[in-house]
Amino acid sequence: MVPGNAHILIVDDVAKNIQLLGTILRNQKYKVSFAQSGKNALELVKKNYFHLILLDVMMPELNGFDTCKAIKEMPEKKDIPIIFLTAKTEKEEVVKGFELGAVDYVTKPFNSEELLSRVHAHLTIFFQHQTIERQKELLTKELDITKTLFRDACYKTDGELLGNSNAIKTVREAINKFAQESHHVLLLGEPGCGEEAIARAIHKLSKPTGAFIHVNCSIFDHIYHEEREEFHEFAQKVLLAIDGTLFLENIYHLPPPEQLELLDILTKFSPQIRVVCYCGAKIQTNLHPDLNELLSKQVLHVPTLMERRDDIPALLEYYVDMFFRQKGKNIKRLCETSQSKLHRYSWPGNIEELKNIIERSVAFTPVETSDLIVNDEQLAPGRRVDQYRLLEKIGEGGMGEVWRAKHHALARPVVVKLINQSGKKEDFDINLKRFQLEAEIISQLESPHTVTLYEYGIYQENTIFYVMEMLNGINFEDLITDFVPIPPERTAYLLSQCCLSLMEAHAKGVVHRDIKPQNIFLCKVALQFDFVKIIDFGIVKRLHSNINLTGEHIVGSPFFMAPEMATGEKIDDKVDMYSLGCTAYWLLTGRYVFAADNVMAIIEKHITAAPVPISEYSIFDIPHELDALIMNCLQKQTKRRPSAREMWQELDKIQKKYSWSAQDAQSWWEENLPDIASYKDTI
Repeated sequence: MVPGNAHILIVDDVAKNIQLLGTILRNQKYKVSFAQSGKNALELVKKNYFHLILLDVMMPELNGFDTCKAIKEMPEKKDIPIIFLTAKTEKEEVVKGFELGAVDYVTKPFNSEELLSRVHAHLTIFFQHQTIERQKELLTKELDITKTLFRDACYKTDGELLGNSNAIKTVREAINKFAQESHHVLLLGEPGCGEEAIARAIHKLSKPTGAFIHVNCSIFDHIYHEEREEFHEFAQKVLLAIDGTLFLENIYHLPPPEQLELLDILTKFSPQIRVVCYCGAKIQTNLHPDLNELLSKQVLHVPTLMERRDDIPALLEYYVDMFFRQKGKNIKRLCETSQSKLHRYSWPGNIEELKNIIERSVAFTPVETSDLIVNDEQLAPGRRVDQYRLLEKIGEGGMGEVWRAKHHALARPVVVKLINQSGKKEDFDINLKRFQLEAEIISQLESPHTVTLYEYGIYQENTIFYVMEMLNGINFEDLITDFVPIPPERTAYLLSQCCLSLMEAHAKGVVHRDIKPQNIFLCKVALQFDFVKIIDFGIVKRLHSNINLTGEHIVGSPFFMAPEMATGEKIDDKVDMYSLGCTAYWLLTGRYVFAADNVMAIIEKHITAAPVPISEYSIFDIPHELDALIMNCLQKQTKRRPSAREMWQELDKIQKKYSWSAQDAQSWWEENLPDIASYKDTI
């Protein structure tokens, strides 16, 4: 608030004085209230908040001095600035006014300009004081939050160093040694073994005056070179660790420019910044040689949980106690059967897996239960990725693997896609960017006919994944291969759903570039049959982006590729419409639009040849409107093809003449896919 918006109380027993002062103040846009006695003033002050009070001294019943004293005794109002405005000029009266807490003393008759200057000055000081007090409150609150978060972080990680095994004793001895020195420390070991706990313990025992700053360098894998604003913050984060500890997790993900920046800062500020870094199971070769030499003078092997199996009972006791307190349960102990089972378990995910299992088990234990039981499902074989257990690999390609999986806590079936980390680093970098772009775009598409993305993230050291809904059904390729071409009314019904998905994508400036029967899934969703979902946005492209993640190679599937994709011309949303036309051709005929002995011959036909009319191959009588619509999609010139919206509108007209009902769909599923049609998930 600025002084001109202030609310001022005038206290004077003479009406003319109030009128004069009110006029002067209102002309300056101040809000004005008045009282004609000290008693009346106190009542107003109790009910309202004023930013300044102009107070006369000589008033009946309660004089100005006593009124001032009473206001200063009100805890919430004592800071309101009070200016005495009076005809009393004696030195003793002036001194008394200041002793009672007034900020100024003005004698009558007064000069209006001088009075306004004093009012404005004291209001400015008052508001500045309020701002400072609010900032102090915020800083105090932030400090309390920081202390709480630090204590909470230590509480969560301190338990990882419990136990009496020889392995953990060696670690604790090393921590004590490192804490007395200022050298950097390199931690080596499998992920999830307590690397952060070790870093925090070194920091705490070294009695630093600075902060513990944690940076997970894996984040740099998910930022395009063109969009790396986060890199500008890296140096600032490093400098926050002056007189403290910088914990760099997965440091080998740090890009070369930031490695040089880190090396420069550490050279300048050594030994003010101590670095504890985690580097996986072995020293990585992609660190700058000078940085590698600087950070690897003291190396500590972090043992796996199997290397310190004797510590498992102590760890279990600690985390059972921690999580039952956090979640407000009455659990007293881990049952003996579960304790024995957990002691025999192989713990591929180390301490992090142990913590996750205990936390989930506590969360799903009834409040009144005193013994914690860990279900066998929690320890079932299978690779874990974050909250998901991978059950079966259902697909694999150049960019990654696709797994059928289940969420640990929710037991929800999902599909998990993992990036392929083998091969050349250059290939991995490109795949990573495509992987990230695919996840980002799917997450922003809301059509129910586009596959749903649940989650995207990094698990432990460097497992990069995203999670999608599990679909129950069959893709368009298998639909025709396993059965027969479908009638035109059903084709129109399915194509209209494809258009709804593409309409949204195209409206948001996105082209799929790989529309084909394999990437369109026919599902049963809840109790609805023949529900279409478009999947696999692996070579998706933003039309207005200059980022090229596919190089100069021809991308897409030859049997469904638009001519301009093959010739390298500039593309737009019409490439998807050409591919959708090829897909419609497949649905109605069971044939590709063009076939040949080799890929280049197929592509050449897409560029130059005219397609055979659908009616020559289809076993159905194809309505003229549908035939013409699909053939328009196959036009060589993009401007002659319909947009997704135009095609959807035409299909809507066709469906009014040739309908495919919900009962038709259900009957087909019950006859051809009875297991899926009759499957009912119980909750």
